[in-house]
Amino acid sequence: MLFRYERNIPAHAFTESAEALLRRNQTLPANTSALRQFHSSYRDVAAGDLYRLEYQADEGLRLLLNDQELSRLREEPLAHAYFGIWLGRRPFDEALKQRLLGLD
Repeated sequence: MLFRYERNIPAHAFTESAEALLRRNQTLPANTSALRQFHSSYRDVAAGDLYRLEYQADEGLRLLLNDQELSRLREEPLAHAYFGIWLGRRPFDEALKQRLLGLD
């Protein structure tokens, strides 16, 4: 998943939003230390920056900012739960979920 930002957003906003959405989808993982470490990698973004989330079974979930790797989650259940933010029962935005799934 690739996210291009059109305005400045502080790093803490990504962490707070992700944790709230993981709770909302009832997928907040038991391994909170791995999640805290992953979230501590978020950086402030400015207009034009690109965050990318990539998942590969043998490498885990990678977080990149402007093509620079910031963090990696190797715990498969946690990586899968993370995608629930956009694809879960109660996603960040239902219309976005439909577009991501090609259902719009």
